[in-house]
Amino acid sequence: MITTSSLLRFVSSAGRLTVAAFALVSILRAQWVPTSGPLGPDVRALLVDGGTLLAGTSVGVFATTPTGTAWTEMNSGMAPFVTVQCFTRSGPNLLAGTSAGLFLSTNSGTTWRAIDLGSPAPSLFSFLAVGPSLFVSGNTGVFVSSDNGLTWTARRTGLPTGAVRALIASGSTLLAGTVGGGVYVSTNDGASWTASSTGLTNLIIRGMAVHAGKIFATTLGGGVFVSSDNGATWVEKNQGITFKEVVAIATDGVNVFVGTNGAGVFVTTDAGENWVPVNTGIAFNIIFALTVSGNAVYAGAAGGGVYRSVNAGASWTSVGGSPVPGKAAVLSVSSSPGLLIAGSAAGGIYTSTNGGATWINSFSNRSIRYIDQFGTSLIAATNDSIYASADNGLTWRKTGDAGLTNLVVFSQAVIGSRIFAGTAGSGVFMSTDGGASWVPRNTPALSTAVVARMAALGTTLFIGTNSTGAYRSLDFGATWTLMSIGAPNTNVSEFAVSNNNVFASTASGLFLSTNNGATWAAVPGAGLPSPNVGALLAHGSDLFAGTPTGLFVTRNNGATWTPVNTGWTSRINAIGIFEDRIALGTDFGVLTRPLAEMIGSHLLTADSPQVANVSSRAVVAPGSPLIVGFVVSGNGPKRLLVRGVGPGLGAFGVAGALADPRLDIFRSGVGTDAPIAAVDNWTDTPNNGAQVAATAASVGAFPLEQSSRDAAMLGTFSPGAYTVQLSSVGTGSGVALIEIYGLR
Repeated sequence: MITTSSLLRFVSSAGRLTVAAFALVSILRAQWVPTSGPLGPDVRALLVDGGTLLAGTSVGVFATTPTGTAWTEMNSGMAPFVTVQCFTRSGPNLLAGTSAGLFLSTNSGTTWRAIDLGSPAPSLFSFLAVGPSLFVSGNTGVFVSSDNGLTWTARRTGLPTGAVRALIASGSTLLAGTVGGGVYVSTNDGASWTASSTGLTNLIIRGMAVHAGKIFATTLGGGVFVSSDNGATWVEKNQGITFKEVVAIATDGVNVFVGTNGAGVFVTTDAGENWVPVNTGIAFNIIFALTVSGNAVYAGAAGGGVYRSVNAGASWTSVGGSPVPGKAAVLSVSSSPGLLIAGSAAGGIYTSTNGGATWINSFSNRSIRYIDQFGTSLIAATNDSIYASADNGLTWRKTGDAGLTNLVVFSQAVIGSRIFAGTAGSGVFMSTDGGASWVPRNTPALSTAVVARMAALGTTLFIGTNSTGAYRSLDFGATWTLMSIGAPNTNVSEFAVSNNNVFASTASGLFLSTNNGATWAAVPGAGLPSPNVGALLAHGSDLFAGTPTGLFVTRNNGATWTPVNTGWTSRINAIGIFEDRIALGTDFGVLTRPLAEMIGSHLLTADSPQVANVSSRAVVAPGSPLIVGFVVSGNGPKRLLVRGVGPGLGAFGVAGALADPRLDIFRSGVGTDAPIAAVDNWTDTPNNGAQVAATAASVGAFPLEQSSRDAAMLGTFSPGAYTVQLSSVGTGSGVALIEIYGLR
């Protein structure tokens, strides 16, 4: 009869092998698949300053030449993880408006220093120079300077409380575009402001420009509005604009360019009457920044791209690639139902509802170390306290800082209603009210410790520090015991908990405790190339280790390890589970791969005993095959019988069996997409049919009808990773079964 196989010990049920999980072509190669991100830092501001092109990004300032091929970081003296949102040159000074206030450089960006605009420092969005006066706008209003940005005076009388995103001058009139309040005008150099939004049907202003005697205002949702009477009245001008979230604007004196939040760049040559898209050569469709220098137009994109056009946008070329190469470095990977979550090194939290096909930056400008579940909420450890989300990662709020004397949180753990925070230099803190207030939970040795790692097993809390070793607490941090892992004061880079096992990664290798951390034993680690394991994940009986050279898995508590690296062999920062996939956080974004290719893989060695019916069953349809992975390990080849059964299931009362299955076997790392073996009907080749039938009888497999369209083959497989694909011949669909028998 058809039995539950040893394969299914690693896959909880055949139902886990859903059609949707195996519909991706890339899975057929049994390799890691990069998601679309999270992408690198957004480009929010651009300025051509003499012979230098400056890009303001979500991780600071970068510079190149206007036609450069590489970028140089220019962040000395600037606040860490700051988003640069506007630039200007005023006399000898270069100024940058950021999410953390105003910064000034007297040496063209080589070094910066903060300029006081009050406490807390405002987030700044736009500069405007009018004669000897320099204005800047932000979330607290407008400021003016008469000494090239060294000192400032607030000019906010009459302005609403919302942010001022844009400033322009038309003759002697100043115009301010606000978020939610529309447009305000001033005729006395900003001393007072008056609302002037007649005709505006959207009051969220993102940018403004003066062109051909008219004033243009871009809005977040309403597109473009134009005023011909110095801002007194406005008329919508969106003919040809297909996406009305318009977030950037610039003019070269002949044309007006706008950047959208999803459809790239548009241009008008007739003062806004008609718009046409101009995106040839631009790889991103979200354009946050536009600037003009001479005959060149520059566009800064979400994801880190900067582009240049010298033909009024007809075509664009990349300038220097991304200021910060590649995708975002991801330090944490987590999930909640239907949501894949990535915590990045500098760009905050990204979420994806489609397995990584697209991402949303739901929380920016933070370094995210860990993301965990806390009741019905998510909590994130950041370089600025712990934040929580009650809406599945869409929005985030700081839980509270009361008593948390160090806001740089390197690690976190949850035990019931308690949250523990491991800080960068102040040890451990505990909250029993969801993070609203905190109390220290330290011994003298821990009060100044950098607590880099945390884990919980039941009510036991484990911590790893960067200096004094690893500790455990049996009373929620009231007291701590130094653990001897390998040697006293061994620092732990990562913990993983599985059932009653606790694994710890150290510079000397992996260690295992089976008694709640009381004692530890070294893990042999055969096949693990480096003791430097930066990420650990326990999943049932499987333990995954992320190393500088890729991912490895063990099913015998670390005695032996198997690489699962096809498609990715570089450093891994984090490992997570998302539905039926495993996700890796790397220095270049997130990669995923179906769990069934690894935990659904049966390890076969040359001296393995005979395997009785390693199998998996699912519904198969055109374009949605059933796929099972297996690994042949050891030094010698292994002879296997592989069967793809459809019609043969009818003898066991299985309704809706697949009428005509086909088998293809792929091997990872052979440098080709072609299968190494394939078979349709098992008796098409007489010798194959006779040998298959005899072998099936010898291992106790149920017989196949001689005339059936079931698929089966015998083969000898060298050590390596393989996938078996069972697909439908023709347009039929139905239930099918893959069986793999190891032969003596």
